[in-house]
Amino acid sequence: MNNTVDHNLAVAGWAKQQLIAFGYKLIEESIVVRDMPWSKVSLFKTSKGLVYLKLMATPFVIEPKILQFLYKNVSTAVTEVIALNEQLSCFLMKDAGQVLRDIQKKKFQIQLFCNALKLQTQIQIASVPFVKSFILILIKFN
Repeated sequence: MNNTVDHNLAVAGWAKQQLIAFGYKLIEESIVVRDMPWSKVSLFKTSKGLVYLKLMATPFVIEPKILQFLYKNVSTAVTEVIALNEQLSCFLMKDAGQVLRDIQKKKFQIQLFCNALKLQTQIQIASVPFVKSFILILIKFN
């Protein structure tokens, strides 16, 4: 086995272990739903709904920390991180609904796009008082 296969097996094992520890029962084996050079996302169907496992390239390993901070301090409109493994560069997150990109590819809906932009703007404005906290998160990752 090569390092990539070993790493993927370690990530899958960690994800299943975390789900069980948090009281999730796996209904089906995971399936890859998005595979890009910078990340790979797998879907788990569980007794508590859909859960996603995201494996990130090194430049993006800060993402789950930012998501956790935003969810806790700014907006629950951001997906909730269930578990994070910095050594394996992956995290588990709850389902946050349909992927906007997928909806818009089928039929572009201007109102839906505007609503998403409005929500993003609200999150950014609500984040302003936390700039120092974001800087501290960045410093820890550099």
